[in-house]
Amino acid sequence: MFDPVCNGRIGFARYVFSYTSTMPDAEGRRVVFEGMSRFEFEDGKIRDYSENFDTGIALAQMEFDGEQLNRIPSKSAERMRSRNSEGPHLKPEKANG
Repeated sequence: MFDPVCNGRIGFARYVFSYTSTMPDAEGRRVVFEGMSRFEFEDGKIRDYSENFDTGIALAQMEFDGEQLNRIPSKSAERMRSRNSEGPHLKPEKANG
């Protein structure tokens, strides 16, 4: 992890991660991507951890076809929209006038 920042309660750091795929259609292909981690601390310990990274970059390095490249991010997008369905981001904009 690189460039960590923390206010004592919440921290962030970017990272570089790599692995060799064991998936049948991509076995042996080396994959590398960057991401961002978020930590919530309580009593000096990590209470919650989450991360964000572009799964499409990993899938592209495994040479998946277009349908495969679309399927996984589409599922992630649907989960994100579902989590935020009650907030203001998915409400239709009011027309000016």
